[in-house]
Amino acid sequence: MAITSAAAALHVQQKSDGLFKTFNVVLCPSHVTRKWVREVEETVPNTFAAVVHNIQEFDHLYRMYERGTKSCFAIISKEKARDGYMRAPAVIRRRWNRDGLSVERKIPIPSCGAVDMDPRRPVFCCPECGTAVMTNISRDNIVYRVPADSRFFRRENHENHKCEACGANLWTTLNPDAWGRQKTWAKIGDYGFVYRPLIGEHLMKAKSEALIQKLHDIGSNPNTPYPARGANRSYPLSSYIKRKYKGRIYGLIVDELHQYNNKSGQGDAMAELYDNAKKVVGMTATLINGYSSGIFYLLYRIVPSLMKKDGKDYESPTEFDKEYGVIQTTYEEVEQEYNSNRRTVQSRTSTRLLPSGTAEPAVEFTFGTPISAAAADPIPKPDLLVQRITERPKAAARKKKEAEIGEDQLLLFKIA
Repeated sequence: MAITSAAAALHVQQKSDGLFKTFNVVLCPSHVTRKWVREVEETVPNTFAAVVHNIQEFDHLYRMYERGTKSCFAIISKEKARDGYMRAPAVIRRRWNRDGLSVERKIPIPSCGAVDMDPRRPVFCCPECGTAVMTNISRDNIVYRVPADSRFFRRENHENHKCEACGANLWTTLNPDAWGRQKTWAKIGDYGFVYRPLIGEHLMKAKSEALIQKLHDIGSNPNTPYPARGANRSYPLSSYIKRKYKGRIYGLIVDELHQYNNKSGQGDAMAELYDNAKKVVGMTATLINGYSSGIFYLLYRIVPSLMKKDGKDYESPTEFDKEYGVIQTTYEEVEQEYNSNRRTVQSRTSTRLLPSGTAEPAVEFTFGTPISAAAADPIPKPDLLVQRITERPKAAARKKKEAEIGEDQLLLFKIA
């Protein structure tokens, strides 16, 4: 029923805009892609649909749409939308050359504190200018700037993304074929990349028994290549659609909208398709997962201008949680024994987010006004029209409530 309603809504909007045919995209979990094709073709007139797995199939489907007289729905699974090439460290390890190569630098070379560092020891350097990649360490409340160790390159982030001196990328595209032949780096699942000659640096910090066993296996077989599982030789489908089909996507239907509410690649794929569509329908039965953080990234992908206007920074979700969530702060103080040589009090502060499920931030940011103002004006003029918001009851009363109101759905329409 929900699939039929969402597809029919786009069809009605298409007719009201005076369009004969349109090209639309559906983003949904992989196990319901065929169900979307079947129900769209059975219920929406003058329309055909197909499941798309890669760029070639998407181009072929769009050519069929251009040659024909029917509207089209391209059904894409959220897993395939973001599948693309993996990136691996491109740094080189060699003798430390403080001056590097003769290149024009954007900023001066940072100074380095000589903390347990031998100037003759090999370090990780930029592949373009040869400058050592630096990081900060703290000793006795003093911050030192030292060459980075191999654990610094476990995952790509804003600190190790580019060279501070010349701005060159320190990460490169991972070619699965070439990676399967090299013996310098290894990729361990969610843990990240490991520089095999310095695997001892990772063993010293590893806590999981499974990780320790995997590191021992890699260290015991230095001549065995380890392929990167999950690496593809393909460009992300969502990024390709955003670049090549800008302005040509009429409608986007996002099924299970709540699954894109965190900082993830699939969420970024949804945001790219959202920006490229003229009309958007979001479907979910569980918009709020009980925590304010569960909707922060989703709102940033749907209404980033309102989030910025309200002073909510993308890199600071904690500020959003402080306003719309419940944060528990725990203070602990431990006093040493009375007969100790030096009596001191050690203190520790910890915080955690508590459940506080509410639709207030969703209504406020989708309507563009505070929830009190939205309630006072029953007919606002929003960028997003919330047809119905229902909060799922707790487990004890869920079945009884669903029997009364049926399957609850949230539809978000991009009016634009």
